[in-house]
Formats: sequence, C-alpha cells, structure tokens
Amino acid sequence: MKINMMIEGQTKEFVQTFIPGRVFRKTLEVQKELKEGVKEETVDKMIEFVVIAFGNQFTFDQCYDGIDARNIMTTVVDICEEIINGGSDAIGAETDPNE
Repeated sequence: MKINMMIEGQTKEFVQTFIPGRVFRKTLEVQKELKEGVKEETVDKMIEFVVIAFGNQFTFDQCYDGIDARNIMTTVVDICEEIINGGSDAIGAETDPNE
C-alpha cells in the first residue's frame, strides 16, 4: 500500500507492506462512519486511520497538511478498499464483509 503527500514542500512516498489485524478492524469502523455521512469529526478519524494504517510513518498533522484536500475522500476510500480486499483475499471471502 502506498501514499504520496507533501511534507516540507516535497512529495514523499510512504509504503506499508504489513497490515496488522487491528488496522482491518479500524477499516471497518471508518467505512461505517463514511456511510453515515462526512462531518468534521469523521475527517479527523479518517486522517487518524491513515496514520495508523501506515504504521505512524508520519504524524496526524503531516497527513492532514500533506494530502491534497481534493483527494482526502478518495485516498481514504482507496486505502480501505485495499485493506478490505486484501483481508477478503486472505480469508477466501468474495464479498465485502460490510454488505
């Protein structure tokens, strides 16, 4: 899983190859909140989720300031899908466990 963000005026790429089971659980929580609508608190939780999903390779503030505002939603949804689909592949499931 990869993410690019601007930190100190430079584009930096972060890679996360190991996704702990706890992150899978957090993904399910984030997906549930997204279905309920986006509020300020939801965006904070989404950014926190990205930081956790990438193993704290960057801070909450670096993530908030480093992701283009126009891409926050798609970035989080893409990360969720990658984690869910990877988890589904690992257990042999063919569908999203949230449906």
